[in-house]
Amino acid sequence: MRVLTLGCVMIAALPALVRLGTAEEAHDTRPNLTVLLRYEHPYSAPSFSALERQLRSLLAEAGLQVEVRERKDANAREEYTDVVVFNMKGHCTMAARPAPNPLPVGALSDERGPLAMAYSADGNILPFGEVECDQVRESLERVLGKGAPDRYQATYGAALGTVMAHEVYHMLSHRAKHTKTGITKESLSAREMLEGKLTLSDKAREAIARAVLPVER
Repeated sequence: MRVLTLGCVMIAALPALVRLGTAEEAHDTRPNLTVLLRYEHPYSAPSFSALERQLRSLLAEAGLQVEVRERKDANAREEYTDVVVFNMKGHCTMAARPAPNPLPVGALSDERGPLAMAYSADGNILPFGEVECDQVRESLERVLGKGAPDRYQATYGAALGTVMAHEVYHMLSHRAKHTKTGITKESLSAREMLEGKLTLSDKAREAIARAVLPVER
């Protein structure tokens, strides 16, 4: 089983809307995290629902309440306590069969590639990233096959939520290093994502909690 790297960090231009606030600004004792998604193409509604459930479940382990919304539905005048933004690249549905782009003469193709990544600038990890929807789907298809794609929309959405939770760990903890276990380790196989047994490691939970939970006085 090929293992695909998750945690690539890169520099990118930032949208103007979003502000990352502090935990002290939250009215609830448990911080709220808003996750804004910007889709390139139409997506599967069942996969979106499964993505939201998976992200909420995984980040609840670190004491976070999570709301997932499309970027286009966000009001520019809204204030957020903690917010992260993901560009959902490619076709975010298990049923997608986009025509491949022709390769330049002499180019060498390879199925490997990142599943998701966080952006950085001047060595600082930012609350902005992207998810490679086509790469996640292709990874799962190597185990599930390409038949009956609608049957696996929820499975696909859960996998998207898993890779996003990995990147949220980097964004909130401001750590580029991976943990040795759990969903925040350096790489995950398709089978690990399908089994759904991995959770946040103790170190990842502690790092997120230290970054966003109010300090008791």
